[in-house]
Amino acid sequence: WNPGSKLLDAAANAAAQARLQEWLSGKGYRWLPGENLADMGGWVAEPTTLVFGMVAADARSCGWHFGQVAVVTGAVQMA
Repeated sequence: WNPGSKLLDAAANAAAQARLQEWLSGKGYRWLPGENLADMGGWVAEPTTLVFGMVAADARSCGWHFGQVAVVTGAVQMA
């Protein structure tokens, strides 16, 4: 939502989210919908997408393609 950290209306954001999820599904990624919340409040909760099996470099590329200034990546480490 809000590519380039510029506020868009709900309809534009929902359409962009749908394009992202269609793109992910088309590439064979499994994903779940989620929600981003600001730590200190002051920003409306934003829908997000949790993607499984995407390497960090691909996540950065995907984020750039969809106009995001940041992505969050992580990995499961087995003990």
